[in-house]
Amino acid sequence: MEVVAMDRVGWGIIGTGKIADKFVQDLKRVPHADLIAVGSRSQSGADTFGGRHGIPHRHARYIDLFHDPEVDIVYIAVPHPGHAPLSIQAMALGKAVLCEKPFAVNARQAKDMVGEAERIGGFLMEGMWTRYLPAMRRVKALIEEGRIGSVCSIEANFGFLAPEDPDGRLFALELGGGALLDVGVYPVSLAVGLLGAPDTIHSWAKIGTTGVDENCSAILGYRNGSQAIIHASIRHKTSQQAWICGTRGRILIHAPWWRASHVSVWTGEDPVEETAEVPFEGNGFQFEIEEAMHCLHEGRSESAAMPWSDSIRVMEVLDRIRGQWGLRYPEDRA
Repeated sequence: MEVVAMDRVGWGIIGTGKIADKFVQDLKRVPHADLIAVGSRSQSGADTFGGRHGIPHRHARYIDLFHDPEVDIVYIAVPHPGHAPLSIQAMALGKAVLCEKPFAVNARQAKDMVGEAERIGGFLMEGMWTRYLPAMRRVKALIEEGRIGSVCSIEANFGFLAPEDPDGRLFALELGGGALLDVGVYPVSLAVGLLGAPDTIHSWAKIGTTGVDENCSAILGYRNGSQAIIHASIRHKTSQQAWICGTRGRILIHAPWWRASHVSVWTGEDPVEETAEVPFEGNGFQFEIEEAMHCLHEGRSESAAMPWSDSIRVMEVLDRIRGQWGLRYPEDRA
């Protein structure tokens, strides 16, 4: 793919919701990142968001942003069903893409996205921003250094109490709603990143009146005996911690673990807690922005921190989990 000079990378934002707001706040912290354009479904939406953030190009249609010659990379920040089609459209028109998690609604879409990136030699990266945080890189280093031995088990949860809104993206089936896709993707991504794709899955869910999962749990099993226990909810708050246990020690990623800034590790026969404080300013999106820009500068098509294979594996696990409940989205019937 074409190498982008680091003296300027032009960013375009697709979507004007809360996640886009947070992303733009952090984009302004990153050197050489130029906030060029925003795309919305209406001119008023683009003008309001653009005025709030000082964005010069304000497009009333997504396609117009994809044609903007000053935009090098597009951040896709719309509800889940728009991730795959908009990513593919943007890449087909020559834009690099950073797509908000979950990568897609299902694994078939994820494979289509990667297939398009491979076809044109374009850059595509999932915005699983937790993976790029300094604290999570520290966790990975501890494991690779053998500090806790071989990973045997992972326990991670992400639950919060969301106001019930049948038409909102968290509860609407047609918007890819439900706890698993919205926040369950975090512990699943953690498990896949450390243990790979599971051999067996046992899962449970409470399906609400709108047809989406409001609470869910799963045990991911591996042939070597390792396991990952995950829980996600949009109807109650959980401990929001993550434990990674190995043959020689354990790691605690303190709450909220997906926005980690505090990690504890215990190792040896008489373990003493060691702590690592890795604070950061802002919302935490600046690290995935820096990673995407570094990849563009190096001429890479994907990030080693969140390779396409992991994004596809995560979606395959999510498909298998909700398949056990019979939860199907409109995209599954396409």
